[in-house]
Amino acid sequence: MLERLTDEIGMVNKLKPHTFRHTFCTRLINRGVPISTVSKLAGHSSVDTTATFYINSSREEKLKAVNLL
Repeated sequence: MLERLTDEIGMVNKLKPHTFRHTFCTRLINRGVPISTVSKLAGHSSVDTTATFYINSSREEKLKAVNLL
């Protein structure tokens, strides 16, 4: 369903169900929610799973980090 919708509106990057999981986890972390809480909300058995696969730095966050040098 998501693939069909993204095709219809001409999106280059296709939305997939896991896109929403990534966004959910990343936004919670960016708002200061402890990673242990985010991990539980995502249903992960390990915080390592959340940290490794679901926490994404935004372009702005990466630029801020580089500018600290």
